[in-house]
Amino acid sequence: MEDSLSMVLRNLYALYGEPISDDQISLKHNPLFRLQVVSRMPRPISHYIEHGLKRLLQDYLLSELMENDALIDVIVITGLEEERFDKLRDQSGTGLKSTVFDSTSLSTLCLKLINRGVRVKVLDKLLLNEKIFMNLSDEVFSYSSPIEKVVAIMKSAGVICSIKRLPVQKISD
Repeated sequence: MEDSLSMVLRNLYALYGEPISDDQISLKHNPLFRLQVVSRMPRPISHYIEHGLKRLLQDYLLSELMENDALIDVIVITGLEEERFDKLRDQSGTGLKSTVFDSTSLSTLCLKLINRGVRVKVLDKLLLNEKIFMNLSDEVFSYSSPIEKVVAIMKSAGVICSIKRLPVQKISD
């Protein structure tokens, strides 16, 4: 992954199931940064992401701050149903142009959703490696509040989730 430090942080937080968007990262110094993970011992992706985030925060003297007076809507994922793989397999296409998250990891789904403006928080980080099968049409993201539509689709795909209003978390140097 190569980008500015703020974008690398945003992507890592999203992959770790934390709802941090571009406007929540404020850095005076935003160097170009390359992140590469190489390991001979496979571990869950959440392990590498968590350690990468801690290391970046430490090395660049970054602070995580909570603004409790400002709340944002976030999809909070608490679990996955066991039979989630069978839920959408039999549904035919709707004919709409769509973004397909077909058997992708929950970690990747979180990143793709933050790129579409939908914030997601995963409470149990062990779920980040789990596979999700769902189909979100591009039309869902054109609504004024796509978060409710995304939650409905996620629930139908076997994701146990709800919308919560959470304090804004900010990263600064």
